[in-house]
Amino acid sequence: MFSAILSTLISCVLAANINPAERYSKYRITGGNEAVPHAYPYQVAIIIDSTQFCGGSLISSNYVLTAAHCATEIYVKAEIILGAHNVSDKESTQVHRTVSKIIIHKNFNYTSYQNDIALLRLSKPAPINAAIKIVQLISKKDATKTFVAQTVTSTGWGLTQDISNPSIKNMSNVLMVVNVSVIELKICKIYYKDQYTHIDYVTGKNICTSGWKKRGTCSGDSGGPLVLDGVQIGIVSAGAEKCEIGAPSVFTHIGKYLSWIQKHSDVIII
Repeated sequence: MFSAILSTLISCVLAANINPAERYSKYRITGGNEAVPHAYPYQVAIIIDSTQFCGGSLISSNYVLTAAHCATEIYVKAEIILGAHNVSDKESTQVHRTVSKIIIHKNFNYTSYQNDIALLRLSKPAPINAAIKIVQLISKKDATKTFVAQTVTSTGWGLTQDISNPSIKNMSNVLMVVNVSVIELKICKIYYKDQYTHIDYVTGKNICTSGWKKRGTCSGDSGGPLVLDGVQIGIVSAGAEKCEIGAPSVFTHIGKYLSWIQKHSDVIII
């Protein structure tokens, strides 16, 4: 099953029947460790209508990059928390903002999760300091790279184990981090092949990572950054609905959306 959510795939991959993504499923870090506090100062927490949780990244003092399937759930308000490690504590480093504008990719598809990218404009500019920093985005010259076999890093406050009907109370209090390997899209496509609807859940606009050693993303991590050597290359998007062991995780490939990001924000892409 396919669900919104990090994961060398098991040697024999069996095609799985995929159901449309769960409406409220977002991802967790599995097989990871607690991050060193403020080692990933671009990571932000997004509290949606006080009941749902997503991640995001600070790409300028005014804008947060996240997943479209997170932004579409903002019906009343969203609280952005910057500079956090333990989101359940009132840390002195934390800065809270609301959202003044939501920009969702016009071609976002809630069934296939394609074009799963959105921008949130902050109500006030974020201060830049040791605990809050802007992440560097992938450059234009690297935009077409697949990053296969590269070790990448994902962070988030999502679930650390699968729970039925998870709520915001089940999310990790502290920021978690996991290092995973990028796998070929053709392997990912086999795993998420839908024999009934023939929906393309994985395309050239995605990046997939391995679930080797039970590592990956699950509920609560959606919208968070996928980073290579400090440069953001992806956004946590989707994966196996129940975060099955060995299941690959699916990310939005930022390189395919650089023009869109530049057009709708104040970020200058180089």
